[in-house]
Amino acid sequence: MTTEGVSAADLNVDTVNGIVTLHGEVATDTEKTLAEKVTRGIDGAKDVKNLLRVVPGAQRKVVQRADDVILKAVQDAFKANRRVNDSGIAVASVNKGVVLLSGKTTSVEGHLEAVEVANAVRGVRRVSTEVEVLPVS
Repeated sequence: MTTEGVSAADLNVDTVNGIVTLHGEVATDTEKTLAEKVTRGIDGAKDVKNLLRVVPGAQRKVVQRADDVILKAVQDAFKANRRVNDSGIAVASVNKGVVLLSGKTTSVEGHLEAVEVANAVRGVRRVSTEVEVLPVS
């Protein structure tokens, strides 16, 4: 995202079926609000999930692991956990230690466990989720 007044350095944007999810960190509430406003104005955006965290620059922690290393570690942890591996939940992206999960599942327990497993991986700062929990047929 490039717009005046919003730093895109720690901001990640994912889009699934016109639903735009903003996640990562911004320095102020104003930046968070502006990022959502700009995103809502984009042609084709049906809805916006604003998961941005406001973290003043002085409080940001250094991520100790590269995103590709974190991605592989979370994927390996998912494969090692039968409930999560069979759940239909996957890692959509990792940006500056923020893991975004996606997929469809019928198991609320599997969804919760996927979040817990991902959060336990070293270097993960936060886990966001776009997982859709479907009713059991």
